[in-house]
Amino acid sequence: MIDWTLDEAICSLEKGFCYGHCPKCGASWLSHGYFFSSFGHKHASVIAKSLADAGFGTVRKLLASRPRQASRLAGIYLDEITAMRHAARLWLLDRFYFALEKLTKEFNAAREQTEKLSQALAIELAFRGRDGDFDQMEVVVQMREHLPFERVAELSPAQQIALRREHANNTQLELTRNFELGSRARPYLQVWLSNQLVAFLNRFDIGRLTEREDVSRVTLSLPVRACINEGFPRVCSPAIAHTYSGKDQIVALIDSGVDSEHPDLKGRVVHKRDYVGNGFADEHGHGTHLAGIVGSKCASYQGVAPEVTLWSYRTLDRNGESATQANLTSAIQDLVVDSSIEGRTVVANCSFEVPMSSFAADADYDVFCQPFDDATTSLIVVTAAGNCGPESSSITAPGGGFRVLTVGASVNRPSASLNVVSPFSSRGPATFGRQKPDFVAPGGFTNAEGDANENVSIISSRAARAVRSIGCLIERSHGR
Repeated sequence: MIDWTLDEAICSLEKGFCYGHCPKCGASWLSHGYFFSSFGHKHASVIAKSLADAGFGTVRKLLASRPRQASRLAGIYLDEITAMRHAARLWLLDRFYFALEKLTKEFNAAREQTEKLSQALAIELAFRGRDGDFDQMEVVVQMREHLPFERVAELSPAQQIALRREHANNTQLELTRNFELGSRARPYLQVWLSNQLVAFLNRFDIGRLTEREDVSRVTLSLPVRACINEGFPRVCSPAIAHTYSGKDQIVALIDSGVDSEHPDLKGRVVHKRDYVGNGFADEHGHGTHLAGIVGSKCASYQGVAPEVTLWSYRTLDRNGESATQANLTSAIQDLVVDSSIEGRTVVANCSFEVPMSSFAADADYDVFCQPFDDATTSLIVVTAAGNCGPESSSITAPGGGFRVLTVGASVNRPSASLNVVSPFSSRGPATFGRQKPDFVAPGGFTNAEGDANENVSIISSRAARAVRSIGCLIERSHGR
């Protein structure tokens, strides 16, 4: 596998894919990319060979990149990056079907059993080979039985938690015993919120899981990163500020932590949890920045909810990343419990995304989104659309969830009466055709010449308006 940097990876594909020509029909690789992604192409195998020659490492880097950043980095047109990414995704889908065939024979199983494996996990297993039989990987197991949302929503928060825990314990009991999960040697995380469990399992264990009738899906635990780049815009909402101050409201930031000693926030970060293992300090800065936009009391740069109470759930490390989704799932689950104990509806700010380099498909993202969707029986969950625009179908998890509020970014154009969607903001539809984002809010600006500045955070710039204002309105409409 070739291990290139992002710009090397893009340029290696660019030379043969964008500016080269198909030896069979003479068409440019760029046109192949569009036809292959939209309508299919009779010489798709030639495109596949170009991607295969580059190696999985190159394709991972290409899909992990944010399109506009990758375009600037490699110095090529955005359309070319888009064409390469479309072709790469379809090539991976072909690799997925190949992996399923291989694993079906290896596990001596029926095809419907191996189809329980997600795209990311099947590709990982197939191309690791049998040499990695006893190598463990973190996987998420979705149990087949899932409590109907409507049944849970009509209960009190405490009753919701009790019912979900009882249901998960009963449906997971046999599985955890058979796989000896829960011992010191094999710890696991029970996600009672969505009847899932997260555990480190080897190839043999995963094969056994596919045979179980009570398991509907097995996915690879996905990596997570903060939805932010480098620039921070300014958001003003005087009309809302005069109406709501955030008093008696709670905003919980599932992020990189919050600097509770910051003079603009001091005394209002009253509850903290750490899932990274390095304490509560914000070593990255993203969480503190968001907290300031939501509730800063600075006279010059006041947040839109200067009297709000803040909770901090540190899940992202000093690089603004989490290697797996377990930290995020644990945090949203604990927040549901904490909200129930507090007796108030809490607004959860989820400013992170799953990079597409994980080879994930719709089903992978849906398993990731499920706990955040289920948490909406108790919380108001606001998520980022993602920074992977302007491609269509680029909404990232957990923003693709059905019941979460998914927010994209708009660009504030000077002297213009109508803002537009930021070029870098992810577009819908989301997983399984869901129409997302739900709305957009200021997340970018233009200079005097009208050039858009993409180096801004989507969820950070809109957090003050989206998290606080929408949360206020929803709480008032529900009488909570």
